[in-house]
Amino acid sequence: MLVIPILDIVQIYYQDIIMCNGEIGKPYPLYVTFLSCYSQGHIFQMIYLWFLPLYLLVIVGEESIVDYITGYKNILICKYGQPQLLPDGALMIYKTNAPEEFMYELETLHCIPIRYEDDATFYKVYRGSHTYDTEEMSHLIDGTVADAKELGIETMTPAELLEMKERWGV
Repeated sequence: MLVIPILDIVQIYYQDIIMCNGEIGKPYPLYVTFLSCYSQGHIFQMIYLWFLPLYLLVIVGEESIVDYITGYKNILICKYGQPQLLPDGALMIYKTNAPEEFMYELETLHCIPIRYEDDATFYKVYRGSHTYDTEEMSHLIDGTVADAKELGIETMTPAELLEMKERWGV
């Protein structure tokens, strides 16, 4: 990734300092800034700057894309999360004829099927993790860490986890 800016710097040095009127050390004003993108010679710089947001999206976006595809966030919330309660304290049950695959992919509703009836499915609804208090989030994190260890995925050491929980007052 650093090849393009290095090539651009060499090109600027060659065109702007050495080639300008044969006078060394006097840059031509139109090429004085790196971001000018004025000449045809700055095509690498223009391409780099135009596609930089895409590079950044690929670097930071892959984890959330994989999570979305697998639906693992919903699985964890349904396994270790907190159920959505109605004002009277009863569990929220959602009845729909939507396929299970569709329901698992929803980011706005976290649910798990509990009963099937004719062409409808009843789902137990869970709250989103953004509504959790410290204790509820701690339970979700503990469950996630336990799952990761069970699968052989490296996690923080118990001392690091304890330190993190102490910082959050759990």
